[in-house]
Amino acid sequence: MFIINLYELTNKNLIWGHENARNYRNIILKKWNESMDDVLVIDFKQITMIDFSAASDLICIPISRLQADLIGKHIIISNAENEVRENIDVALDRQELFCINLLEQDTYEILGKCSNGLKDIFKVLYEKKKADSRTLADILNTTVQVINNRTTTLYKLGLLKRRMEDAPTGGKQYIYESII
Repeated sequence: MFIINLYELTNKNLIWGHENARNYRNIILKKWNESMDDVLVIDFKQITMIDFSAASDLICIPISRLQADLIGKHIIISNAENEVRENIDVALDRQELFCINLLEQDTYEILGKCSNGLKDIFKVLYEKKKADSRTLADILNTTVQVINNRTTTLYKLGLLKRRMEDAPTGGKQYIYESII
């Protein structure tokens, strides 16, 4: 994981406006790209406020890019609390995106617009660390087709990893892994 602390990057505890956020976003993405790591953690420790436009530029735009030019990469936020958390949550919700907010003591919450079905899959993978579609379908008492649709959504939004391997029945299957 490549962790970037926003307070250390900006020397500010308040993040305001499109232009500031765009500049910070470009710096973060450049440093992340140079790190060659596939998971970016944006740490909001000591940040007390981020406005809606900054949250949109700093969080939503990179997450939406995970489906195009950042395929196979993952973005997590951490320590987003109070007004920071609220504005990120609203920005994600309005763009119909979601992400993980890592909290203290190995807990997390999902911010933004995320269905219970997607949350259930993420929770199982968080607890098991990895599973195939059949295993997920059995645990969640649903069909493999439903699991495949939901895991594709989670994968495209960077909330899980997947890799292809040989299936026990012959053929190929995806194995899904938690990013945290």
